[in-house]
Amino acid sequence: TIMNIIENSRKSAAADSALGLISAGELWYSEAMLEGNGNVSTGDVVFTNIGKEFTTENTLAQGVTTNKFTIKGDAPDEVTSFKVSSEGKVSFIVTIDGFNCKVTDGVLDDNKCTKPAA
Repeated sequence: TIMNIIENSRKSAAADSALGLISAGELWYSEAMLEGNGNVSTGDVVFTNIGKEFTTENTLAQGVTTNKFTIKGDAPDEVTSFKVSSEGKVSFIVTIDGFNCKVTDGVLDDNKCTKPAA
């Protein structure tokens, strides 16, 4: 039906946005690696967000001054968690356009976002 097509389009758009968040986190890590001469942190770097800006309060390696990044497009509805491991793997749980998206070590779980149970 038309409603299913619309719902599937929204779900696909949420998944695309989640993939964009992965890329943004990976880009931040790459920039931080360059600043820190190969070092970013000794553990996971946890980010909080206000709108489209993600910021960390973690202690970063010497020379790393990049403690935030800004995403393109719309901000997620809700960010439950967002972190980048010391190896550069991005993990998060977010809600985008009403769909829950979970990423573990840079991979979108089941390659899709899901509608929460009613």
